[in-house]
Amino acid sequence: MPQPRVLVTARAFWHHGQLGEAALQAAGFDVVRSPRGGAYAADDLIPLLDNVDAVIAAVDAYTARVFAACPRLK
Repeated sequence: MPQPRVLVTARAFWHHGQLGEAALQAAGFDVVRSPRGGAYAADDLIPLLDNVDAVIAAVDAYTARVFAACPRLK
């Protein structure tokens, strides 16, 4: 089973979420930062969510199309 992955698009978490990130890593998650902070449009978000289980999101566009294209996302 692959290591669970969490995508972070929220800049606030990048700057103030060190304890949260450490806790996720200690629990076995791979924490991945997006190339830039959100907000991402759906077309830009879908490729970032490939093989991602969860997200710590900014005000990204989580539409029905995004969830349909990213079945691993919980």
